[in-house]
Amino acid sequence: MAYDEIDQPTRLIVVDDQRSFAEALKLALGLTDDLRVVGLEQGAGAGLALVDSIRPDLIVTSYRLIGTVTGLDLARQVRDKERAEAREFTPVVVLTAFPAPAVIRRAREIPNVVVLSKRSAITEIVSGLRRAVDGGPSVGVVVDDPYSLSPAEMEVLEFLSAGHNASSIAADLHLSVHAIRARIRGLLTKTNSSSQLEAVAKATRAGLVVPPAFDSPASVVSLGTASS
Repeated sequence: MAYDEIDQPTRLIVVDDQRSFAEALKLALGLTDDLRVVGLEQGAGAGLALVDSIRPDLIVTSYRLIGTVTGLDLARQVRDKERAEAREFTPVVVLTAFPAPAVIRRAREIPNVVVLSKRSAITEIVSGLRRAVDGGPSVGVVVDDPYSLSPAEMEVLEFLSAGHNASSIAADLHLSVHAIRARIRGLLTKTNSSSQLEAVAKATRAGLVVPPAFDSPASVVSLGTASS
């Protein structure tokens, strides 16, 4: 049901390590008639508990959360519980200021997930939340790939950006080291790089991968500017 066709406002929770952003979003949504923040949490575990206790109409989460858990991991855990309990899927909006293709691709694998950019104006974020409630498109941001990397090369690039070497990538993907090195050579050629480090740096600048340290809790956060 569309957001403007209901009598009661959409009840949503926000899960974000950066409390300042969560509070600012809550304040902004308090000015709307149809969206109401009913809970705030900073970690994935606490966020899951909040989902169970409140059963919100919408979940809004940052991509970067404490530790290795991401907002997409949180969304997947919510979906697993909903499937196990035969419940209707709760829409999830993942906010990130670094919408890399890897993030978008993973989001498309999870039903009822929308990816939005925190760099957007608050009016655009609010529109994106409403689209999620309405069952709109799974991605609200688009990132161009200037290097035309193949899905296999993108996969290896993600591992390299996380600090893995050819041997560990081969083990994780159940491929030979020779096959992984062939992909790395293709990656170096397409990015015109002389080293894996240079290729990762170029890909990061192009927005193809998410920097590991990006969106740390110490970052300064404000609506409509860079954040997680």
